[in-house]
This record gives sequence, C-alpha cells and structure tokens, in this order.
Amino acid sequence: MIYVNYIGNTLILIGAGVIVVALAIFAIAVIRRNSRLEREKKRRVYELESAIAAAKALKEQRERLQETNTVLSESLTRASQDYNLLAREHRELEARTIALQKTLEAQPTAPKRAVPKRGTQAAQEGV
Repeated sequence: MIYVNYIGNTLILIGAGVIVVALAIFAIAVIRRNSRLEREKKRRVYELESAIAAAKALKEQRERLQETNTVLSESLTRASQDYNLLAREHRELEARTIALQKTLEAQPTAPKRAVPKRGTQAAQEGV
C-alpha cells in the first residue's frame, strides 16, 4: 500500500508540475503578447504624436503664408494705385506737351532783322 501511495503521490506531483509548467507557459505567452502589444501601442502613439506635430507645423506655416499673402496683396494694391497715379500724370504731361507743340506750331515766325554792323559802315563812309 505504501507503494501505491508513493505512485499516487508521484502522479499528483507530476500532474501539479504539469499544471504549473502549463500555467508558466501560458503566463510567458501572455506576457510576451502584452509586451508586443505595448510596443505596438507605443509605436502607434508615437506615430499619432508625429502626425499631430506635423499638422500643427502645417497649420503654423499656413498662417504665415496667409499673413504673407495679406502683406503682398496690400503691397500690390498700393503699387497698382501708384501706377494708376503715375499713368494719369503721364497722360496729363503728354497732353500738355502736345498742346504746347500745337501752340508753338501755330505761332507765326517773324523773319530775323539784320542788324547792320556799325563799325564797318563808319569806316567805309569815312573813306
């Protein structure tokens, strides 16, 4: 009977050992899976943070470009106004020039009077 008890106890111990080994293998598998999931989660969080940072940078760049666009639009408006003013002044000056040319062309030109040379006439009369 002692022999049977010994075999029974051994079988119980072997069964318990098998259960412990199975639980250990299961625990290792769960820990590894959890570790892999944690790494994947960290990678996804990093990707998400990178995407958020990139979106923020793009938003800031868009705002800078909008400000630049506003400044350039205002400069273009001022330049257009200056150009229109200069064009108007140019047209006015051109009209004045044409009017002056027409006035000068319309004035009669008088022949130049010949002025006698006094020094040579007196010398010839005295001879």
